[in-house]
Amino acid sequence: MKRILAVAFATLSVGETAHAYTREQIDVLNFVSIAEYAGRGDNCPFKLIESNVHDELRAAGFTQKDFDSSEYGELRMKSLVPVIQTYKINPSAACTAAWSMFGPNGGYKRQMLEAK
Repeated sequence: MKRILAVAFATLSVGETAHAYTREQIDVLNFVSIAEYAGRGDNCPFKLIESNVHDELRAAGFTQKDFDSSEYGELRMKSLVPVIQTYKINPSAACTAAWSMFGPNGGYKRQMLEAK
């Protein structure tokens, strides 16, 4: 399961837009992207805990100004590409990996997914 997440991160390219953000912020955005993809829509049988996602982004230092910027939007889109690619290869494994990281008692520091 952790290998699925590692594959997603290994293919991530933040490019030139990352210059204004710290490595920690980029890492948080990458993790949040996985949780968001798994917890929204019908991708996985989970739902996103929006308030926890918001808290996680704020704790990493993201502000409303960031959320409104085109640079943040570009970085966010780039962080989603490997998540979507990983999901397309094996949806079940991607969902299992996301749950093990962001569900109750998950490996990540903040729970961001709950059962639907």
